[in-house]
Amino acid sequence: MHNYDISWDYMLDDYVDVKHLSLLKGLVKDIKRDTLPLLKAFKEFEVYPIILCDGILGVYCFGTCERPIIGVDIGNILVACEEYKNISFGLALKTTILHELKHAWQEWNNKEFDEEEAEDFAYNYS
Repeated sequence: MHNYDISWDYMLDDYVDVKHLSLLKGLVKDIKRDTLPLLKAFKEFEVYPIILCDGILGVYCFGTCERPIIGVDIGNILVACEEYKNISFGLALKTTILHELKHAWQEWNNKEFDEEEAEDFAYNYS
C-alpha cells in the first residue's frame, strides 16, 4: 500500500464551499457503493479538492492504483458548468471523478492511459 499524500504535488483547496464539499463526499460514497464494484480492482479511493491549472478539472495521482488518489478542482468544474450551461455541477463532478477512476483502473491493469476509454466510462456511469 502506498503512503502518498496529494499535498506533496498539489495545493489543497481549503476554501471549498460547504455545499460543494458535502456533494463531493456524497458522490464519493455513492460511487464506492454503486460503481466501484464494477471495476473489479481496488476497494477504496480518495478524492481531494485541489487547485489545478485553468481548464483542468481533475487528476489521478499515478502510482496510487492500490488505493487511488484523485484531485478535483471545484472552481474549474464550476467554470466548465458555466461555459457549457447544459451540465449540472453534480454531474460534472461525478463525471470527473469517474474519468480519473478509470485511469486508476488502467494503471491497475497495466494498460496505457486512454482518454477516450476514460471519457466513455465516465459518460456511461454518470
